[in-house]
Amino acid sequence: VPWPQLALGSLICLLPLLLLLRPAPQTAAWEAVGLPGRRVMHLAAGSAGGVPLFYAWTPTGGLLQGSLTSVGGQPERSLWRPVGRDLPGGSLWGAPELRRLLVAPNNGPLLLAVMTANDRSDLYRSTDGGGAWQLLRSLVNSPHDPVLAFGRHGEVYLADGNRLLWESGGLWLETPLWPAEAGAAVALIVHDRSQPGLQSGSAPLLLVGAERGVILRLQTPSPAAWETVTLPTPAPVNLLAVADSLFAWSAGTLFASADVGATWQSISQ
Repeated sequence: VPWPQLALGSLICLLPLLLLLRPAPQTAAWEAVGLPGRRVMHLAAGSAGGVPLFYAWTPTGGLLQGSLTSVGGQPERSLWRPVGRDLPGGSLWGAPELRRLLVAPNNGPLLLAVMTANDRSDLYRSTDGGGAWQLLRSLVNSPHDPVLAFGRHGEVYLADGNRLLWESGGLWLETPLWPAEAGAAVALIVHDRSQPGLQSGSAPLLLVGAERGVILRLQTPSPAAWETVTLPTPAPVNLLAVADSLFAWSAGTLFASADVGATWQSISQ
C-alpha cells in the first residue's frame, strides 16, 4: 500500500479514539437557590441597582422575594422572605390564585400580579418589591386570563380576550378589538424598537400572540385596526420575545421576524 494511503487509513482508524480523548467542553453548572420541597408555580426575575431579585409564588408560602448574597466572591444560597401581604388570600368571592407575575425589566421592585377566582381577575401593582400593593383594575365576567406587559417607562399593558388596554396618567385606554376568529390573547410584548438591528421609533409596537396561531401587530395604540399574520399552525402563540430579531413560539416551532413582525419564518433545528 502506498505510504500516503496508509497514513490516511491510519488516521481515519484513530479518529474515533481521538474524539474520545479530547477534553470535555465546559458546561454551565446549575445550583439550587433555595425553596427546597416547595412547589413553585410562578417565577420572575429583575434587578435593582445591579443586584438580582427573584420572586416566586408557592401555594403554601404565597409570594416570596429572594436575593443573592456572596462571600469571597462565591454566591451563597438565596435569602427568601415573604412579601405580598396586601394581596388577597381569600374573600367573599373565593380564594384568589396568582395567575400572572411580571417584573419590570430594568426596575426590579416594580411588579404586576393578577389574582383570579371564579370569573373575576384583579390586577395589582407594587413599586417596592412586593411590600405594598395597589389594585389597578378588576375584570369581571372575563373567561380568559389577562396577559401583562410593561412599557418603556413602566406603563402597564393588559390584554384580555380580544382587546388590549393600557394605563396612561391613571386612566385606562383601549385599543380597537382584533378579529374574534384570531382567538384570545395568550402572549403580549411591547417593543420600543430601540434594540440594535431594528428600526427605531418613538411609538411602541404592540404584538399579541393569539390562541389560534395568529400574531397581531399594532404600530401605535391609535390606528383603527390590527394587522394580522397567521402562522402555519392553529396552535396558540404562547411566547413572544425580542433580541436581535422578534421571536415567537407555537406548536413546538420557533419563528423569527426580521421586519418588526410583518412576516415570520420558522427556524429549523
